[in-house]
Amino acid sequence: MPNQSRSRVAKIRSIDTRMTPTRMIAATRLMVSATLLVVAVVKNQSGALGCLPVLLYTGYSAIVYTVSRRQRRFMKVLSPREHWIDLGWFASFAACAQISPAFQLGLLFPVLAAAIRAGFRTALLVSVASAILCAAFEMAGSPAGAGVRLQIPVCGATLLVLGYTLARWGSFEIRLKRRLEFLAEAAKISNPRLGAEHIFDSMMERLRAFYDAEICLLVLKETESGEVTLRRSDRGKAAITTGPKRIPQDLASQLLDVPPGSAAIYRSPAAKRGVGHAYYREYSMTEGRGSTEGRGPSEKIAAALDADSFISVPVVYRGMSLGRLFLTSGRRQKFEDSDMYFILQVIEQVMPIVDNARLVDRLILEAAAEDRRKIARDLHDGVIQPYIGIRIGLDTLRRKADAGDLGSEDINLLIEMSERGLSDLRRFVSALKNRPDHRTDLPSAVRQFAKRFGDATGISIQVDVENDFSISSRMAAEAFLLIREGLSNIRRHTQSTNARVGLACPNGELELRIEDLGNGCQTEPFLPRSITERAKALGGRSKVEPGLNGGSSVIVQVPL
Repeated sequence: MPNQSRSRVAKIRSIDTRMTPTRMIAATRLMVSATLLVVAVVKNQSGALGCLPVLLYTGYSAIVYTVSRRQRRFMKVLSPREHWIDLGWFASFAACAQISPAFQLGLLFPVLAAAIRAGFRTALLVSVASAILCAAFEMAGSPAGAGVRLQIPVCGATLLVLGYTLARWGSFEIRLKRRLEFLAEAAKISNPRLGAEHIFDSMMERLRAFYDAEICLLVLKETESGEVTLRRSDRGKAAITTGPKRIPQDLASQLLDVPPGSAAIYRSPAAKRGVGHAYYREYSMTEGRGSTEGRGPSEKIAAALDADSFISVPVVYRGMSLGRLFLTSGRRQKFEDSDMYFILQVIEQVMPIVDNARLVDRLILEAAAEDRRKIARDLHDGVIQPYIGIRIGLDTLRRKADAGDLGSEDINLLIEMSERGLSDLRRFVSALKNRPDHRTDLPSAVRQFAKRFGDATGISIQVDVENDFSISSRMAAEAFLLIREGLSNIRRHTQSTNARVGLACPNGELELRIEDLGNGCQTEPFLPRSITERAKALGGRSKVEPGLNGGSSVIVQVPL
């Protein structure tokens, strides 16, 4: 398990490498090398020998471009080192006295490649090395004198400033791509079938690994019980899932002391023992303004968590503040202001899926409880009754045996009663395996589900059946899943409190209509992919139509 956890963390941390534009860098290198070759041939200051390094570099660029289009495995090995290889080529140009403004400008290409692929630190190192090579170009190609001494720092400083700008831009691009990839991965693991706790655990561990944080804490106030629970993900303990734990009220009050609806970043003083100042940034997501009023409580939180820095964002869903999420680090310069908005985006994406998973769990438990109640009634009213008769008959036999009046007809009667009881028991077991429930009686199942769904969500659901029809159990099961998915989408993606489900069977087709009756707010109608795929697998079709009051209708038609 620990090895699996480390591989999963490594995968999350290497997202930027998988998304780098390898072909774009290779194509740009080929264009730069071809341009430098043309410049070298036109100037021809050092003869054919001076053009040889540029010619070789152009050939190298052409080979790398060709390989980048066909051999991805080889490029994975070359990519982390190619900006340094490019810098080595430019060093060979300096050694052969191939210098010109075009060659100096070409030194920006290794910086660009490092910025896009490796991030800020590596790109800054490459820009410093490029500035030194630029100075070497000037020293190799200009006569000694005062003018040269003035040109060297200007050339190097200009290249250093441009390199720094490219490094910052590349770092921002990599960070943005990693965040987009993280959101895509979060959507994949957020499967309601796995349960709310699995979604919480996966989201917390992935966030902790994404920021390379020490601890990820999720403090939630349970809406039903009012208790405050704590979920925790630690570095090195990714494979251990402890689940939610109830925490004391004083600790809960301390962790929730940040104003509701506000995100915060805290960094301890640069030096210990009171030297320097702590950094604190608090931003209200509702009012859209920042402040530093919560510095005191944040210092206590940092001390309680033994963290040099932490970031905390509110967990808000449907306008309600449910708790807070914390990420802590042992390094001071770890979190930035933009991280607040990104983590809020992650929470906004995950919380509706968690809520839907909890609803599914609750409906499954209620359905299982109803099944148990029905089985208990069936056992009491059907299966148990023959055995009660057998017990009474055995008691009668005992009395007759005591009186010496026992006859074979009494024994035959008990045998018949036991056979009827066994037959009833067999029929009951068979009915449990293949009972005629919602998978065959579709309208009845839809009405029952609509009632439970409406009671759980507050959405009033009207079920209309145009005419009586009979369909196979498999088709009924698929139709039921389509309706359930449609109602779940209404709950997840709209604020509507009224819905309608229509069942009809015109012209040999099963027609399902799931309507969001709207709430006056205009929303863009959309067709869920899951419904489209399920309808297509059944040989049918689906479409979406705008409705009144800002609502919409999803219509599925399947041939019978």
